Amino acid sequence: GSYAAYSRIVDTHLRPDLGALPPEDLSAAVVGEYLAGLQGQYAPATVQTVGCVLNMALRHGGGMGYPVPRLAPIPGEARRGGRALKERERVRLERFLLAQDSSTALGTLLALYTGLRLGELCALTWGDLDREAKTLTVRRTLLRVQRPKGSTPRTALVFSTPKSDSSRRVIPIPARLLDILERQR
Repeated sequence: GSYAAYSRIVDTHLRPDLGALPPEDLSAAVVGEYLAGLQGQYAPATVQTVGCVLNMALRHGGGMGYPVPRLAPIPGEARRGGRALKERERVRLERFLLAQDSSTALGTLLALYTGLRLGELCALTWGDLDREAKTLTVRRTLLRVQRPKGSTPRTALVFSTPKSDSSRRVIPIPARLLDILERQR
């Protein structure tokens, strides 16, 4: 989840690179130079995340009485919009998936029909399927979280509630997909 990702940013970038500086030395110029230096080494999304986590830490420090520099906007990666499948692509993919007999094909079909996220798909149980109402209920998500340093394995799978109320939802399922699900049961 977000906490694990932010902790990783702190441990990998912020603490080693800026941790020795006293808070009052973290000026806008120092932070701007630091982020500019990361731009040649890391993907734009990583630099933006480092900047966001640093900004959150600085605001938190400001609430504790530390001086907070006024930072310039963090350069971000231009967002590329996703592309929806064209009708003929969707039909071709659907035919291919229907010809398969695998859990991967079933999960891909579910995503195609419902728009579920990967963690939501992985967290589904048969109890989430209401055959009478022809619906699927999203109640939880499956996350991979980082375990404490030195743990083996280094990550764990954890069931969690969805991040927002709008993520907890009931999704209509076409009868055709219900039949496929029942055959896989």
